[in-house]
Amino acid sequence: MFSVIMTQIIKMLLILFVGILVSRLHLIDDHANKALANLLLLVVNPIVAITALQTDYSPDLARGSPLS
Repeated sequence: MFSVIMTQIIKMLLILFVGILVSRLHLIDDHANKALANLLLLVVNPIVAITALQTDYSPDLARGSPLS
């Protein structure tokens, strides 16, 4: 369990450092930043939410039983 959490933290830190590097090198201007933010909010975020909620059907789940 610990290794899974550490792996996710390391991935998040790498993404953070790439973002800082891109910002410091001025590779993305304000217009591109706004476009990327809109892409994340309007496209990626709903896809992640839908993917997280997909589960296999079971009669217990349909009845609202917490046991599955």
